[in-house]
Amino acid sequence: MRAALGAHRGRLARGSLTESALLVGTAGVAGIGAAALGGGVLRRWAPVNIPRLSEVGLNPVVVGVALAACLVTAVLLGLIPLLRPRRDPGASLRDGGWGTVSGGRLRGRNVLVATQVALALVLLIGSGLLFRTFRQRRSVDPGFTTRRALTFEIGLPPSRYATRVDARRFHDALLSRLRALPGVTSAAAVGQCLPLSDGMCWGETLQAEGHPTPKGQVPPVTGARVASADYFRAMGIAVRGRAFTSSAETGPAVAILSEAAAAAYFPGEDAVGRRVRFGEDDSWRTVVGVARNVRGRLSTDDFERLIYLPMRAAETAGPPPSQMAYVLRTDVAPTSLAPAVRRVLADLDPSIPMADVRTVADPVARATAPTSFALVLIGLAAFISLLLGAVGVYAVVAYAVSRRTAEIGVRMAFGAGITDVRRMVLRQGGRVVLVGVGLGLVAPAC
Repeated sequence: MRAALGAHRGRLARGSLTESALLVGTAGVAGIGAAALGGGVLRRWAPVNIPRLSEVGLNPVVVGVALAACLVTAVLLGLIPLLRPRRDPGASLRDGGWGTVSGGRLRGRNVLVATQVALALVLLIGSGLLFRTFRQRRSVDPGFTTRRALTFEIGLPPSRYATRVDARRFHDALLSRLRALPGVTSAAAVGQCLPLSDGMCWGETLQAEGHPTPKGQVPPVTGARVASADYFRAMGIAVRGRAFTSSAETGPAVAILSEAAAAAYFPGEDAVGRRVRFGEDDSWRTVVGVARNVRGRLSTDDFERLIYLPMRAAETAGPPPSQMAYVLRTDVAPTSLAPAVRRVLADLDPSIPMADVRTVADPVARATAPTSFALVLIGLAAFISLLLGAVGVYAVVAYAVSRRTAEIGVRMAFGAGITDVRRMVLRQGGRVVLVGVGLGLVAPAC
């Protein structure tokens, strides 16, 4: 109409650019605001072990790039309609008067919408695969019981506890008081590392009686844990044979091997009753039990080779008992006992603080937190992409229907029913969706 009345291309371009600039500018400002709000929410709920999380957010560079992208989009959307081959204004008016729309006008829109649907499907497939990985990691058995257990660590200063004997006596006194707390069903200590611990743990070579290391080979390093009586019960680790008892602490030299260590040093044999020696200076120790494997990392299927030594052994061998981790199995909320534990510790030695107070289940949640966070991000991106694809399909179908109003009226005048019209409209949108779904299913395989 404007071209028929004499408007030149520059005037048409200004009008088209103004319209696209208003639409894109409004969407850009809304998008930047949503990004600022969403970034704050994600930083608040993201796990703490995401690197450089504090740097995530809007800054002048990001805002500048977003505005530049909006400007380029507005120019392209405003100029593309004017780049079509020039048509006779009279022919355009005649086509528009009939209220029809040609396939060529919708072809470009259909391609864009099909691409949106394909990308959305790719993101949905990716988020589904990531969810399966997350579920598998969450369902991995760590080898111990995570419910209703509190853990914390303490370190004894060498100036006040100069010998291993002094440190061991302090831990014995603290354990006896912790076991007497209401709500505590069992209490134990282990040095230096709990399962799924991020710290450095003690290790040494292990010799098995009757299975000498071949000459020229370096014996593998086996992790060592000094454990108090009741440790396996407090952690919920099953032991074949027997666990440490109070009599075992003062009786003959004993040890407990993990299943991985027993299979490595006594292949095809029962390790219970056999003897091992930890390091060069330790005496031979009788294996009184084989403990269930525990995982050092959830991300690997390899189990640690461990030897457990009784607390009394820490006076002469193995890791020093100056730094110990405590486990309290409870029949109440584990974190509710933290104040009582602090009071007990302060009564014994007010200069020793509690460190890393948490539940035993926290390491499992912490190990899966990055995967969970990535799952949320990919799922959110897939949802937004799917929403955009749905809006695109609706826009194309709505535009086609609005341009074919007269045609639909003619069809109904010749006997077409509402069901026939709906089937025609759904067929047009369904073809676009099917093409997008097909591309989205093929893309991950490529």
